[in-house]
Formats: sequence, structure tokens, C-alpha cells
Amino acid sequence: MKIKKWFASIIYKLFVIITLILILIPLIACSRFFGDRDNSLPNTDSPGKGGSKSTQITLEEGREFGSCSWIFSAADENFSSLLLDYGSSAFDDAYEDYHYHMALGCSGLSSQYLHSLRSFDDIPVGGTHLLEDLNLQGSKQASGAIFTALIDDTLGAESRWHGTAMYNPGDRAQLKAVLDTKEMTLCCESSLERNKEMFSRTVLEVVFLPDGTILSQIFHVEGSDGHTTNEYTVFKRISGNSYSCLVAMTADQDIDTIGLDYNFTYESIIGKGDITTEQMAKGRMITHVFTVEKDKVSYETK
Repeated sequence: MKIKKWFASIIYKLFVIITLILILIPLIACSRFFGDRDNSLPNTDSPGKGGSKSTQITLEEGREFGSCSWIFSAADENFSSLLLDYGSSAFDDAYEDYHYHMALGCSGLSSQYLHSLRSFDDIPVGGTHLLEDLNLQGSKQASGAIFTALIDDTLGAESRWHGTAMYNPGDRAQLKAVLDTKEMTLCCESSLERNKEMFSRTVLEVVFLPDGTILSQIFHVEGSDGHTTNEYTVFKRISGNSYSCLVAMTADQDIDTIGLDYNFTYESIIGKGDITTEQMAKGRMITHVFTVEKDKVSYETK
């Protein structure tokens, strides 16, 4: 019996290590991408560990999508390091340890999703260009302060996609990201289709408030043959030294009962002002709660 428990513990820890690698790779790639450029972003502070005073956020002209990604990731990463430190010693039970890090991995997917948009900065407004990170054709449009990034292409052998490993050559990839640099909001939706049937859909919204507070929510469902393989919803609020993150079910009901629903609905956080993660998640089935206040981490499962 002890041998079985020991073996199960080793398996869980291997899953944890893989999860941490998946979280850290996009953050490292992001830092390398911006390391070749001038990282000074107007009117932004890169917070120390656990955050700093909130300050007004603006985006750099010519790299609007990239600086949006960098600002969000920089703020999020400071708290992620605290949560990783907490998770390294908080659990004696391998099962609890595994689920903590799996939920923490989901919480970092907004940063990965934003990171994949940065290549649109290399496309001239009104033009179409090969996005090297994805090896797909993308285009960009602008109307005043609003920038729109678009993808409608077929995946090739060398193509990549964010948020899922289920894609194959021949799948149809679609994306539309609308970034309002005046209101400081981003709404992005993407999907994958195979044989004209959707099998993956993601919606991401990010709001940068005037005082530097960042709000975000991401909804994701994917599956195959009518069975869910991955589905999550994450709500976040980052403000100074305060961090709140709720991980929830995307479906309003038991996903095993209702089956896959790629037409899921959600309530936008754009135009709502400063709201709590509890307000964002109203009516959702919460599974994990991460909170940081002045470097003190709290964690709860539902």
C-alpha cells in the first residue's frame, strides 16, 4: 500500500512539473521578445514582488498589442511567483498539490493568449502578413483609436495555435481581437473548426482602468467526439498589492450532462468600471479561489 501511495505521489509531482513548465515558457518567451526592444512603457510601473501602487496605463504607439501583453503579463507574473512559492510547500497531499497547480496553470492562460497577439504589431494597418509565431496569415485594421486583428486561415504542418494542443493541419483557425487604445479595453475571440464543426472556442476580455487596475476574464471550451477535454473560465482583478483570481466552470450546468456548448454566453466586463471577481463570476460554478493581499497568499477550493 505504501508503495502504491509513493508511486501515485511521484506521478502527481511529474504532472506538477509539466504544468509549471507550460506556465513559465510563454513568460520567458515574452521577456525575450521585449528584450530586443525599448522596454520603457509610458506612464507604467513594473511592480516589485507582490505588486506596487497602481498607476495609469498607456500603450506604446506602433506596438499596441505587444505592450498590452507586456503590461498584463508583468503585473500578473509578480503574483504568480508568490502563488508558485506558496504551492511549493502548502500541501502534504499529492492530490491537492496536483489540483492546485493545475488550477494555477489555468490562471496563467490569459497571459499566454495575450502573448500570441503581439505579432500583429508587425503588420501594417490595412495589410496582411504571415504571423511568424503562429505561421498563419493575419491582417490588421484601424479606425481611430480602435485596432482590429484578424485571422481566418487553414493550419499547415508548421502552424501553431494558442490555448490547446488539439489542432491538426487542415483545421480552420479564426480570431478577431479588438483593442480600443482610448478606452483601454481588449476583446478577443478565437475558434477552431474541423470538417466544418467547431471543436474549440475561447473568449478573452481585458480592461485597463485609469488608476492602473486590471480586470480580465477568459472563457474556454474544447473537445472531440462530443466529449469535453478541456474547459475553464478565469476571472482576475489586479490592483496594486491586491490580487484576486477565480477559476470556474465555463458551462452554467454540469458539462457531462449537457455536452459541449460552443455557443456559451457571457456577460462583458467592458464598460462596468471597477468590479470584483465575485461580481464577474456571478452565477458561475467556482472551483478555485486565489487571493494575494500585501504578499499574503490565500487559497480555497469550492
